[in-house]
Amino acid sequence: MFAGRLCTHRPDRKLRDSALPALSFHAAALLALGASACGGDEGGATKWTDTSPIIVQAEDGQLGASVMRLSDAMDSSITYVTAGVNVTDPPADVNDSRVSSQVVQFPAAGTYQIYARVRIGPDGSNDDSLFINTATDGGAPTWANVNGISGWDVPGGPRYQESGLVSTRGGNSAPGVWRWALFDGPQLVIPEGQLTQTISFATREDGLDIDRFAFALMGEDYSVGFTTAQLDAGEAGEKVPLPVLPPPFTPPADQPPLVMGTSKYLGSVCCGSQRDYLENYFNQIVPENASKWGSVEAVRGTYNWAGVDEALELAEAHGFPFRFHVLVWGSQQPAWIATLPPEEQLQEIRNWFQAVADRYGDRLDFLEVVNEFSHQPPTAANSGNYVDALGGAGETGFDWVITAFRMAREIFPPSVKLMINEYSIINDDRLTELYLQVIHRLQEEDLIDAVAEQGHAFTTTGPIEPLVERLTQLGETGLPLYINEFDLDGPPPQQLVSYQRVFRAFWEHPNVQGITLWGYRDGMWRTQQDATLVYPNGAEKPALRWLKGYLRGTAPVVSGPTSSTLSAGAAKGTEVATFSAMGPGGAAIPAGADVSWGFVEGGPDQAVLQQALSFAPGTGRLELVKPLAAGTYQARVYADVNATVSDLYDVEITVQ
Repeated sequence: MFAGRLCTHRPDRKLRDSALPALSFHAAALLALGASACGGDEGGATKWTDTSPIIVQAEDGQLGASVMRLSDAMDSSITYVTAGVNVTDPPADVNDSRVSSQVVQFPAAGTYQIYARVRIGPDGSNDDSLFINTATDGGAPTWANVNGISGWDVPGGPRYQESGLVSTRGGNSAPGVWRWALFDGPQLVIPEGQLTQTISFATREDGLDIDRFAFALMGEDYSVGFTTAQLDAGEAGEKVPLPVLPPPFTPPADQPPLVMGTSKYLGSVCCGSQRDYLENYFNQIVPENASKWGSVEAVRGTYNWAGVDEALELAEAHGFPFRFHVLVWGSQQPAWIATLPPEEQLQEIRNWFQAVADRYGDRLDFLEVVNEFSHQPPTAANSGNYVDALGGAGETGFDWVITAFRMAREIFPPSVKLMINEYSIINDDRLTELYLQVIHRLQEEDLIDAVAEQGHAFTTTGPIEPLVERLTQLGETGLPLYINEFDLDGPPPQQLVSYQRVFRAFWEHPNVQGITLWGYRDGMWRTQQDATLVYPNGAEKPALRWLKGYLRGTAPVVSGPTSSTLSAGAAKGTEVATFSAMGPGGAAIPAGADVSWGFVEGGPDQAVLQQALSFAPGTGRLELVKPLAAGTYQARVYADVNATVSDLYDVEITVQ
């Protein structure tokens, strides 16, 4: 293992910025790792250990032509980079103008986690993403989309926690504050004998500011965690044991989808990383990116239908409904359309519609004509810059939407259901009202057949009752309602709570005719937020185990006390409560069934309960591991019987 020394301080930033503007990752690493560069004595450096971070400046090295190098207006010692363009498609190669390539000298081979010190821009979720190249074999780049960044404020920030480890969840995603974030998903695997690596990152949304990256070597059974203060100072962190995953799981080849024999469907995106075992869980298909205009016709007049064909062929092979996503949107549109004159743009839009109709016609069940008309219209500020070619705001304020639907109704067969799609409608009264105005106007000309709301995790964190009420308002249009892009974040215990709270409410709403998950495996767009339903080894998370039982009517049922009272001096091993599990309808659990127990957050004291309570192995006996202070606690218990999870069972624990 590398035995050099790592500076615990950075080279003087003001001097470096003025005197060494082109300092590369390689040079920075040599300054950090070489003894002479640290002052030549032990007083100026510490030995590198396997818990030390390798910290480098984002602005060092070769910056792409569209990447801006700036000084912070509030702190001139901070120099950072930010995007000069807003392009959400991954770079075609490392020569893209958004790509910055830099050289890092790694001290040892192995897998490295990636941290970054970033500042999210004023548009929040539209200013919080970048790409990083995870390929380290010298071949073609592999661009990981790091989206929805959140992290922990640096010292002085409003949510800084002195002893809090930087993590991928539970941090801060508010705009305007520098914070350290851990990328959950993208990692670098540094091979033996290839310790010198060219590391590339690319800008994506133009509001994200990037100050530094840090790389931390992982062990076989641990990662290295840091507080923000440790990362700021370049100090060693602490070893954090990796979670122990359930045994690997592969669904049987003949396992049917979770929903069968009902008018509603449960779908997922396809294909790529989400393709594996899709037909064993879901019964509706939509391409995630392959059917977007920018993917199909990146080069004017040249069409790439491969991804759409793959998804459609899978749907048709199993008789699943298929949705085309999407015709008109203000993101992931071909770059060439933006600079054409309006008349030519309109003709190209018509050509695009016609090309889709000519190839797929009545093979499509649903067609999203317009996506995110309010949040991401195809204006100059977004992607496409063709909203005026469709009529702009016009008399209604959304004439361009009406024009797009008129064109779609004219071009596509009557059997294709035309749909509009948006997000954050059901958690915003103003947007609900606007959405209804658009829908009603489209209904006046019989231009729309279905309404969709996306239902991402960030739109469902509030009370469930207002969300359901707004679904009812949308349903009062008389049109079928679909949740087109659904995901709920983790960690797994909280994800289970969220699925039982949100998914059930949506699924049981009389107007909702189908829900489509926006991915369920590693590689989905919210992998970093732990929104996947399976672990990397394929084992099903508790939320998916609950979905199986809930949708198939096979979930176990928990019985037991709803309250328990303990003495504040109760000793370790004291029984809190004992629960039992039954099959659906009160049936006995089969002999030899695999039964396990767990509990999740029922109030603000989850961390306290997790340390103080545990189920005795193989039983429903909940007992003390350590004493609990006087007070009232809420626990939510569940049984897992043969990989099928029950509804949560509430119990109140009083310690007096």
